[in-house]
Amino acid sequence: MNAGIIAKQMLILFLMMLTGYAAYKKGIVSGEGAKSLSSAIINIFNPCLIISGVLNKTITYSTAMVTENLILVAVFFVVLILLSKIFARIMGLSAAEVNCYRLMMIFPNLGFMGIPLVRSLYGEEAVIFVAFYIVGYNLLVYSYGIMLAMGAGAGDKKALPWKKVFNIGTAACTVAILIFA
Repeated sequence: MNAGIIAKQMLILFLMMLTGYAAYKKGIVSGEGAKSLSSAIINIFNPCLIISGVLNKTITYSTAMVTENLILVAVFFVVLILLSKIFARIMGLSAAEVNCYRLMMIFPNLGFMGIPLVRSLYGEEAVIFVAFYIVGYNLLVYSYGIMLAMGAGAGDKKALPWKKVFNIGTAACTVAILIFA
């Protein structure tokens, strides 16, 4: 892995965020415009980026490599869940803070930062592997994440918004995975 590529991509992302912030502060982009841009990124650009990672590409990944990635997705989230519990104990957080900090540790922003980084490091065809993580992320954040936000064990499981699990990001990942398969 080339640290220079990562640094360059992080700088690009930082400059893009800084430009957006400056445009908002200067009044070039209104609050409503910022919401529209965020919506376009989440609902149009990221899904297109995910699907474009598998379209018209010669993908040479073996079944073993895909299986290994799926296992790593599960391990990744299990480790984050366990580490978040350990971190909360070590930090001596108040009961009101524990779940908030655990949410921040378990659910990093995989799409916004992950897709461009993987794309620049490993090429467009590797974006499919990010899709596996995004599907796992969505399944967990809209189930376990909401349970944490509601307070561990305090929420009625019937109240979980299962329909939100099947959002545009999950749909794009599913389409990319089907095209890949």
